Amino acid sequence: MQQTYKAPFPRLMLRRATVDDAQAMFNNWASDPQVTRYLMWPAHTSTDLTRQVLQSWVNGYQQDNFYQWLMVPKDLGQPIGSISGMNPNDRLSCVELAYCIGQPWWHQGLTTEAVEGVIRDFGKTVIIDPAMGDGGRLYSGLTPEHPEAMKRLCRLGDYLLPNVTEAAILTGMPYEANPKEAYLHALGEKMLAFGAKGVVITGVTGKNGTIGFVAAEPGQGMKTYEVSCIPRQFHGTGDLFAAVFTGALVQGATLMAAAEKAAGFVEKCIAATREPTPYGVNFESQLPSLYEPSKELL
Repeated sequence: MQQTYKAPFPRLMLRRATVDDAQAMFNNWASDPQVTRYLMWPAHTSTDLTRQVLQSWVNGYQQDNFYQWLMVPKDLGQPIGSISGMNPNDRLSCVELAYCIGQPWWHQGLTTEAVEGVIRDFGKTVIIDPAMGDGGRLYSGLTPEHPEAMKRLCRLGDYLLPNVTEAAILTGMPYEANPKEAYLHALGEKMLAFGAKGVVITGVTGKNGTIGFVAAEPGQGMKTYEVSCIPRQFHGTGDLFAAVFTGALVQGATLMAAAEKAAGFVEKCIAATREPTPYGVNFESQLPSLYEPSKELL
């Protein structure tokens, strides 16, 4: 991995971390519960803990597939956040981007700037689930500036996975709760205009109590998929769809095949979940259905 990025960032430099960054990391973001609220690690309670984390990162730099940088504004000279490539899979040649940044630098487009640069450098297939709304509106807590930053990110994506609400927000089209075919066709074409190789719009409600998705590729028209709607609502189904879609796609599935596999898995998970819970659907019991023995083992 590169030790330091200097371009194409107008305002940022990305560089490797050192143990000497402990105080700045602790002060600027790692000790703030609001920053770590939705992360997999709690806010740091001491600089000693921050120093231990940084030492683990420094040790990780000995590996070729360890990706962790600090975001340093050029006019400040000290780190304000971090961006990393998590769960690298060399066999599938894929990595998941994760980032966090201190509150004083929220809503300034700095994280978007960092993500854009890292995506360009990796040069890999980019799959974006622009999670930011449902039911015709943005999720609570998101500012009106958020969609504009998401548009910038979508222009870097090879495959985009918005729901109907998110596609409407991104394209400036009015939201339709029960969209007709002409509306979905226009929505798909406008999403493809971001430059994507393929778009899957999820959460499409149809006639007679169905729900599904529409898939669009340049010059290929629009394809639809519908299943009977199970009248329950759960958190995280969009995340499940994106995860299974990505796994199928990187293993060589077509856009439609990957989307059908993802939709079918989500349907099974919902059916296997008797009551809504804060923890989403019962996906664990359905994981064996995703397993397909490798031909090399047969």
